[in-house]
Amino acid sequence: MLGRYGQRVGPRRDGGRPTAATAAPVRVLVIDDDLRLWVRLLRLRPSRLWQWRWARSGETGLALARATVPDVVVVRLDLPDRDGWEICRGLRTDPATMGVPIVMSRVPGSETCRPRGVRVCADVVVPRPFTTADLVRAVRRAKRWRTRWDRQGVRAEVRFEFDSRSESLFEADQILETLSRSVRLGPGRLTRLRQAFLEIASNAIEWGNRLVPSRLVAGVMRIYDDRLELSVRDQGEGFDPDDLPHACDGIDPLAHLERRERMGLREGGFGLLIARRLVDELRHGDGGSEATLVMRLDTEAPA
Repeated sequence: MLGRYGQRVGPRRDGGRPTAATAAPVRVLVIDDDLRLWVRLLRLRPSRLWQWRWARSGETGLALARATVPDVVVVRLDLPDRDGWEICRGLRTDPATMGVPIVMSRVPGSETCRPRGVRVCADVVVPRPFTTADLVRAVRRAKRWRTRWDRQGVRAEVRFEFDSRSESLFEADQILETLSRSVRLGPGRLTRLRQAFLEIASNAIEWGNRLVPSRLVAGVMRIYDDRLELSVRDQGEGFDPDDLPHACDGIDPLAHLERRERMGLREGGFGLLIARRLVDELRHGDGGSEATLVMRLDTEAPA
């Protein structure tokens, strides 16, 4: 079921595509139970630019990805044994495959049938049905994604999203713990990062998404050589982080209550203050609907 097959492709006009003479072949693992796709790949002419490997089940695909660490993984969303979301999660939470770009193939509209809880996302999506040329283009996009990571010094990028329910929030926290254990972050700093994430994500659910369960919270974790950045974004209108009333402002600790009531906010407002104290840096973006937590890594300790 394994093979090395590819497509002979001419050089790009802009000179950006590697050629057989200048670059190693792109190793692509395809996890798909559609034998017709495999037959189409078999019909491609052998090339030194591509190496295709095949797995007909999610379980086999995950094991093969961990054993060979391909350059790109192509996974079908509706696999019979483990769906594409689960495969993405398995790849991203394993240190060996965390940085491998993922292409997901799915029928248009199937993204609305996502399971409740946390979904770990692919980097590129190719709609089904697709041609061999469509697949090759998607793989190239994923490879360029990895190239951009390398240029920016990003070792891995994990994108995930979850609905605005407390159960999903705590599931996301567990995934964050798994991801963070693969980097140079001591137990104490990992606890601080998780607590800061819970504070920021809770604000996103309560204030940004207004506790509407169907609204999503999106997260992106980027791992650099010297730091970890975790961004959280909600679907709300945002706010001015420099103009948020809280009990630490001024001499009167109750003066903020009337203003918060006019703004439609509950009593409190300590979440951002707590998060800022827990991490090395807290940045806001997109009009206040996105917050990024930054933790420096111990560059002297082994990964």
